[in-house]
Amino acid sequence: MDGLNRKATIRVLTLISALSYVIWVFGRLVLWQDFDENVQMILDADGYGAILPEHEYAYIPWISISLLSYVGLFLLRPWGRNLLAIVYLLTLLLSPFSGVMIHAPFERFFFTVFMLCDGAILGLLFFAWRTELFDKSRKSV
Repeated sequence: MDGLNRKATIRVLTLISALSYVIWVFGRLVLWQDFDENVQMILDADGYGAILPEHEYAYIPWISISLLSYVGLFLLRPWGRNLLAIVYLLTLLLSPFSGVMIHAPFERFFFTVFMLCDGAILGLLFFAWRTELFDKSRKSV
């Protein structure tokens, strides 16, 4: 993949990921209201058993940093890549302390989309040199 295609690919993946992330984060404010009482009770158990305190305002900096990383990625700035990597590293380290995670079906869809896009972005930005290395060695054989 040449440089221009890689840049376009990263930008498209970033847009899809950022849009999916925003829908995942803010969609529950609108769409959870349509569930019946039993489903609502189940969804309210999200975060149950968390060792870390669960408070809605604690997510504001996290969401802001994630959105800022998407801006940096779209502008192809190294700090955007590094910020996204730090967000995922912290998410990985804090996940054992965050309690049960419960999603409605639409949330799971958008969660999966942005996670896959972010993985592809990080793979392209951190590990793309490996594919180039293998391509060069294959041509020389």
